[in-house]
Amino acid sequence: MLSPVGRRLSVIDWNLRHRVGPAAIEQATYIASFEPDLVLFQEANRDSIAALCKGADLDWFRFSLDHRVLMPWDGQRRQLGCAIGGRGIEVGPGRLMTDVPVPERTLVVDVLVDGAAVVTGAFHAPPGVSWFEKKPAQAVKIAQWLQPLTGPVIIGMDANTPQVDHPDFAQTRTHWQTGGANLSGAPGDDQLVGPAKIHPLTDALRDWLEAHPAELDAIRARTNDSGPLATSYRTGTREGSPGTPHRYDSIWTHHFRVESIDYHYDEACRLSDHALVHAVLELEP
Repeated sequence: MLSPVGRRLSVIDWNLRHRVGPAAIEQATYIASFEPDLVLFQEANRDSIAALCKGADLDWFRFSLDHRVLMPWDGQRRQLGCAIGGRGIEVGPGRLMTDVPVPERTLVVDVLVDGAAVVTGAFHAPPGVSWFEKKPAQAVKIAQWLQPLTGPVIIGMDANTPQVDHPDFAQTRTHWQTGGANLSGAPGDDQLVGPAKIHPLTDALRDWLEAHPAELDAIRARTNDSGPLATSYRTGTREGSPGTPHRYDSIWTHHFRVESIDYHYDEACRLSDHALVHAVLELEP
């Protein structure tokens, strides 16, 4: 078990698929098996998040929907919250980003790791097929918020992109790429997760692969040099078709070394429709 008061953290990012009841308890048992110090969730359900975090042996959690009053006209899509939880870590209050199109899909919490202040965040992009230009607008606002941060940061997000998760980061393409006709000149979500990113954070998986070039070479060979680097979600799934693999879920950090990172797709998708991402991170001196 990792020491939560040291510089090494076991971190999980997972889209919970809004599960409740016995399914949420199963998720909690699965999460607990990783002995996480910090968890970053998307599509957390108001009716199950407390029990899930308790079942996962977490000391505390913060929930985005606790900071937003539901309106009578809100549909199901406005009830998909983000949550951050942990154990053995001193924690402050949670807060939303208020200047984004869908605030409840954001959550920011300040924690202390080995005496150092660390900004943590959980973000869930609104899908472009239903939210249209609000999807890239949300991503750009988050990127702008991250831009001036200079201290340690850990962010987990379901970005609903990239469209092309290329082994060469410069060739990565998002669905709402800056310069695209669908944006009419506005900046795109590549400012958050693409090669045009405007913030200092780096993709934890790419950091790990940079330190393990043989693994990157194996991915290039397996995917015909086109990616994705890992599978966290599949679009177009139906009976007889596995769908198209994408890596929509990721952990991004600043001032952390990636000791290990794994995408648990097959087992996690028994309980959700997204992979569980597990990373062991070490705070840099």
